[in-house]
Amino acid sequence: GSIAPCIANLTWLARLQLSNNSFSGGVPSELGLLSRLTNLNLSMNTLEGNIPPELSACSQLQIVGLWNNSLHGEIPHSLSQCKRLQEIDLSNNKLQGGIPPAFGDLPELHILVLAYNMLTGNIPPSLGSRRHLTYVDLGRNFLGGVIPEFLANSSSLQVLRLMSNSLTGELPKALLNTLSLGAICLTRNNFVGSIPSVTVTSSPLKHLYLGENNLSGRIPFSLGNLSSLLHLHLTNNHLVGSIPESLGYIPTLEKLILSANNLSGPVPPSIFNMSSLKSLTIAENSLV
Repeated sequence: GSIAPCIANLTWLARLQLSNNSFSGGVPSELGLLSRLTNLNLSMNTLEGNIPPELSACSQLQIVGLWNNSLHGEIPHSLSQCKRLQEIDLSNNKLQGGIPPAFGDLPELHILVLAYNMLTGNIPPSLGSRRHLTYVDLGRNFLGGVIPEFLANSSSLQVLRLMSNSLTGELPKALLNTLSLGAICLTRNNFVGSIPSVTVTSSPLKHLYLGENNLSGRIPFSLGNLSSLLHLHLTNNHLVGSIPESLGYIPTLEKLILSANNLSGPVPPSIFNMSSLKSLTIAENSLV
């Protein structure tokens, strides 16, 4: 059945958790009358229709979870009026249109998950400008444009997932040189140019996925500075030259995926001496 509009009669309600049920129909616009609401979780139902813009009247709202439904239409720009928002998860729906630009200006936002929708346009330029943002997942949409500088330079961001979009341009040099990012997934986009050099010596980066783009040039020797790296995926690009010997000295590396490039020359002996390596894929190159 549907969520009854009379739920708005619960005027003292602060938390509304209706996740993982079989609710259908729309999200009641009457939820906007719950002025004390801080946590709204309607995820994992079969809700349809638009996200009601009336939710912006919930000025105390901190968490919005509407993931795994069948919601469509655009994300209401008015939602950014909820200045206390810390987590927004609208993933796995059928949402269209752009990401509200003002999401990047939400002062308390920690987590933004909009993956598995049909969103278009660019990533808001101001996203990453606030110091609390730690987790961004915009994967599997139709987003274009470049990675905003604020996002690449964020000192708080720990996870950045932008895979399976239509993003373009060169990878920002700062992206591999932050002291906070632990995971970067940019697989299946249209990025061009070379992989940036690593200049930091204590990077926390553990997962680097840059496969299925249009990256060219050599694999930087300085990637060996990523001493915490577990997974390195560079498959299906246009990378040339030899495999840097330095990759074999990353003490934690478990997966090294370099297939379907234009790499040449011998495989460095250091690669075959790695005690941590569990998966090595270097097929479809010109290695000897």
